[in-house]
Amino acid sequence: MIKQCKIKYKAEILSKLEHMNKKNPKEFWSLLNFLENEVNGKTHKNTADPNITNTEWTEHFKGLNNLTKHKNFNTDFENTITERLDQVNKNPSNVLDFPFTTKEVLDGIKELKSGKACGLDSISNNMLKHGLNSKQFCLSLVTLFNIILTKGSFPSNWNTSILTPIFKSG
Repeated sequence: MIKQCKIKYKAEILSKLEHMNKKNPKEFWSLLNFLENEVNGKTHKNTADPNITNTEWTEHFKGLNNLTKHKNFNTDFENTITERLDQVNKNPSNVLDFPFTTKEVLDGIKELKSGKACGLDSISNNMLKHGLNSKQFCLSLVTLFNIILTKGSFPSNWNTSILTPIFKSG
């Protein structure tokens, strides 16, 4: 009887989550956070400390993508991904291994959203879109991307982002 109630409860929660995701994102995330706290045994609501130090901020954001810190890091998942990548690399007809074309680069640039912040290189999406009028600019980008594809590595500073945390009360 208790087992059936638990199954029914979980099914209702999943049903609610499926319907709320698009209709009411705020309620969706509230329920998801509630479930996470319930699973992890947390009973308190997360609150931000306005007196946090710069070092604490830095350490917090450094640790966000540190997968080895997480208790549930699944090495089987990592092994599966590695195996699949090896299979893709062994397949010579992989569509991703062909050189970039001018059309692909142009289509990619056209899809960029306007008004977004630029990275460390100070090149905005608007600048790239404006450069579409220049054949030399497009050819330079195609050449750059094909060199990256051939060499198998890209500039290390492309891995760096500018992150600005914004405090949201509530």
